[in-house]
Amino acid sequence: MIKLQVTIKTKNREKLYELRRKIMRIINPKTYNQATKKRGELLIYYANNYKTYRIYGKVEDSADFNNRKNNHDKTTISFYCQDPYWLDEEGEDIDIKSVTGGLSFPLILPDHFALVSFYKEIENKGDVEAPVQIEYVGPAMNPKILNETTGEYIQINMEIGEKETLVIDTREGKETVNLITPHRNRRRVQ
Repeated sequence: MIKLQVTIKTKNREKLYELRRKIMRIINPKTYNQATKKRGELLIYYANNYKTYRIYGKVEDSADFNNRKNNHDKTTISFYCQDPYWLDEEGEDIDIKSVTGGLSFPLILPDHFALVSFYKEIENKGDVEAPVQIEYVGPAMNPKILNETTGEYIQINMEIGEKETLVIDTREGKETVNLITPHRNRRRVQ
């Protein structure tokens, strides 16, 4: 829960009411937020001299502007944050492996003659374990992702076709593995 103390100070009453309405529009649970792609969910930023952080929150109670004195007003807005951890200002995409160009031949053989694996060390600079979202573009046979620190791994026992994308999401409560075909059809795998 984040409590935000809001104070509006203006030179005239009309501007005071205009700003109150603007705040009410922003925190309205039916307002669609472009940044979060959800209704009623806001992206809240906190900045200090060192860094800026963000967190997703929904208004717990509507703002009750009832402390007006002349052209000043105060209220407290409470935000419920389902995921209680502050995130970096921007998420970070890390490219583990990228292949472009090359040659292709119209030859299909019934067996595999090589094993390809990719290794990337990724440091979690946060205070708690961080979930990952992984996109793996095929082809691949039984892909496996290993956390060498904990020994935990995710292995998908299936063949991923050429131009198919395996999407693994380990966010708490949203753990999913989906396969996306070249035609953008999505199918839950596990």
